[in-house]
Amino acid sequence: GDGGPSAGVYHAMAHEAARGVTVLFGGQDQDNGGGLGDTWEWDGARWAQAEDDDGPSARHSHAMACDAARGVTVLFGGDDDARGYLDDTWEWDGVRWAQVAAEGDAGPSPRVYHAIAHDAARGATVPFGGQDQDNGARLRHTGAWDPAPLAPPRDGPGPPARHPPPPAPRPPPGLA
Repeated sequence: GDGGPSAGVYHAMAHEAARGVTVLFGGQDQDNGGGLGDTWEWDGARWAQAEDDDGPSARHSHAMACDAARGVTVLFGGDDDARGYLDDTWEWDGVRWAQVAAEGDAGPSPRVYHAIAHDAARGATVPFGGQDQDNGARLRHTGAWDPAPLAPPRDGPGPPARHPPPPAPRPPPGLA
């Protein structure tokens, strides 16, 4: 390899301006379709892989955002292929991952293809939308990270659910 992350899709990235790096986690390997569970940081010139074996499970279709005030990148949800859609929440502090909300804790339902952004004025990371595992419904749930466990979802106010969702991940040709 060239010293950087594997070629892949459905990964997530967030920029940490204070540290001058962009954090990448997970995704689906382009060559074999397997889930990725590695953490990389891009400093504008080179990639560096972080070594933390206690981080999130390999997953794709998750979302990340930087909480600059607390100096962490928040990761929520995704699909780990083994258990399905996830609703756990993790924080990356530049050295290690810490799980701050386990699967099944109060918060938004398990989902993929959602987005999260940090609202500095309110001190909250806000997830929106995505796709539900149970019936594939497009979601319009909005939650908030405060940094206690995510607030329970609510149906709006917010824009209508987006469509169409990205195509479902599938293995590369010849590996089906």
